[in-house]
Amino acid sequence: MSYFPRTEFQHLQGHKLIFDQETGIKLPCDIWWTPVWHPSYSYQLYVVKVRVRKKVWYLITNERITTEEQAWEIVFLYRRRWQIETSFRYEKSELALESPRIWSFENRLKLLGMVTLVYAFLLHLLDPVYKELIQSALLLKCHRTGKRYQQALVPLYRLRWTLSRLWEKAHLPLQRLYSPPHEVLRQFLAISG
Repeated sequence: MSYFPRTEFQHLQGHKLIFDQETGIKLPCDIWWTPVWHPSYSYQLYVVKVRVRKKVWYLITNERITTEEQAWEIVFLYRRRWQIETSFRYEKSELALESPRIWSFENRLKLLGMVTLVYAFLLHLLDPVYKELIQSALLLKCHRTGKRYQQALVPLYRLRWTLSRLWEKAHLPLQRLYSPPHEVLRQFLAISG
């Protein structure tokens, strides 16, 4: 599949320092844009070429781009969209939403509500107020050595894994405290059976 530019990236004209969320620093970024067309698509398309950190992104959109501000808006929209995609990836892989076996709409809404609540709780724990608590939990159940891990932001994957391991460890003693004796269970089963 090839796109044919109406002109060769003659609309260069963009340079900004953009904030990188991973490193926390501002990076130089160059931008070009031009209209393109594709034989199987009858409407006008635009390609935005972005160079940042020795990497080049090509973004195709059907949004009309005539000014530098419009081109930057497309770049920032795609960056924001990527954050949403990584959020969905996390929910699918870590919070078991990849293939739920629930067919009724109400039950799906309940599951989505529970997963959203868990996700919000995990994001809430990343607040700087809980930094010491999270560091202690990570040292206890998900210890990593090395300077890189000590200075890195806590990813949600490690945090969820740590909380899961802490719950497994605490679940057995709590179960012994609050579970009814075996004799009570046997009598209950005999009555209901």
